[in-house]
Amino acid sequence: MIIRSRAPVRLSFAGGGTDVSPFTEQKGGAVLSTTINKYVYGTLVTRHDESVNLMSADYKISKVFYDVENMQYDGDLDLMKAIAKVMKPGHGFEIFLRSDIPPNTGVGSSGSVGVNLIGLFNHLREKKLNKHEISEVAYKTEIEELKNITGRQDAYAACFGGLNFIEFKGDDFVRVTPLKIKEDTLLELEKHLVLAYIGRRGESGEIQKVLKEQKDAYNEKEKIKSLDIKKQMAFDMKLALENGDLGKFAELMRKDWEEKKKLHKGYTNEKVDKLYELGIKHGAVSAKTTGAGVGGHMLFYCKDNKEHEVVSALEKEGVRVVDFSFEGGGLKTWEVNEKWKES
Repeated sequence: MIIRSRAPVRLSFAGGGTDVSPFTEQKGGAVLSTTINKYVYGTLVTRHDESVNLMSADYKISKVFYDVENMQYDGDLDLMKAIAKVMKPGHGFEIFLRSDIPPNTGVGSSGSVGVNLIGLFNHLREKKLNKHEISEVAYKTEIEELKNITGRQDAYAACFGGLNFIEFKGDDFVRVTPLKIKEDTLLELEKHLVLAYIGRRGESGEIQKVLKEQKDAYNEKEKIKSLDIKKQMAFDMKLALENGDLGKFAELMRKDWEEKKKLHKGYTNEKVDKLYELGIKHGAVSAKTTGAGVGGHMLFYCKDNKEHEVVSALEKEGVRVVDFSFEGGGLKTWEVNEKWKES
């Protein structure tokens, strides 16, 4: 049997960082994010023996094991191994992954990968996991199995899909509220945004270092104050979109970036600051990186009919602009019909 899956990546508009423990337990977090039409794709082929073959097009790595229990965490395809161990398929399999977006670039791709893999195994289960359960397994696998520092936002965004206001109140309490806004507002928002890939953020270990320093600083008054402000801005941005106030949205996006930089100096550098100022000079109202750490993707909100000027200025600096649109489907899985296969 051949199973395929697809899970989108996300853009976080406001509240990022408030979904990470211990802030969620202490204060409760909130984020506003949307998924876009860039995906992680997966294929699972069941086997009649217990052997396992893991393949990643993004990392150009292929690994073969005698069985699931034989797999060791060594830095290569560890998330794929961890999900397989947690899901316990009970038979051998082959898995192939590829992404529309380079990994580790600030759009929640690890959450998308986790949800994608769980979706493949879940498709084969007699008792299916629901979206909440899939998201929790993805999150807890990173936290408990791999000992990574992460928040819940990425997994929930990838699994549910769409433009959502997501609240976190400690433990596994998560409320996903799809925003009910006018289509004209949504189209206008999409029209004003420019997404740019400004380069890789560094290895995952470097990003974990940034997140650990942020987590360790949660008890510092100034850091807590910034997270409180970021959480409130997620509520304010939600209201702005519901009211069709995109001017307020752009202002809040700029303020979210300012508070984000206060949390850790590693969120920006000379290159990021230069691109920010370049965007502002050529017609952007605000801009921010889309995840933890320097580099990855940067999102610009542009003045009316200035998008092309911002794009032109960025491309002259060697930055790759990413065409995208909003996506509302979330995780999808399906079976491959033998008739679809090439002869």
